[in-house]
Amino acid sequence: MLAAPTRFLLTATSLAPALLVYGVTLWEDSRSASWFCLIVTAVLAGASFALLRVIDRYGAEETMKIKSVVHKDSQLLVFLVAYVLPLVYAEQEAVDVAALVVFLIIVTITLYRSDIVHVNPLLGLLGYHFFEVQSEDGVTRLLITTRGRAVRSGSIRAVPLSPFMSLERVRTP
Repeated sequence: MLAAPTRFLLTATSLAPALLVYGVTLWEDSRSASWFCLIVTAVLAGASFALLRVIDRYGAEETMKIKSVVHKDSQLLVFLVAYVLPLVYAEQEAVDVAALVVFLIIVTITLYRSDIVHVNPLLGLLGYHFFEVQSEDGVTRLLITTRGRAVRSGSIRAVPLSPFMSLERVRTP
């Protein structure tokens, strides 16, 4: 199962694009703050991508028998509203960085506790797709996959990340 720090990293990456947008808006006013935001975004993206690759390669595999599938990538668009926030702040004379940080912390904690990693455009940009699948025993899970095709009913190999989330195995360990 996915450890809390790993789950937190995947949750934090869902806010990395907001940090990226904020870093770009700071470019003219504060290059050091802008670089900080850009570097943190790159580190989060790289760490998440590497983490999912390691989990795919070395995680304990199980066979999932899928009964039904619902595509969840479209929910990423709803989350993009959070990325508009830094642009709204850019229009103001003085940016309240503390308020932005508190907002990002609250959103991160909410996403973490809700176990909704699929609201993560950064993972989408890294090539991951998200499906809600129901197994033959009636359990509904989020399936994260790198395959560009639709997931179909039947058996797949997956690595459990939490009680409600799995990563489709695409590599052979």
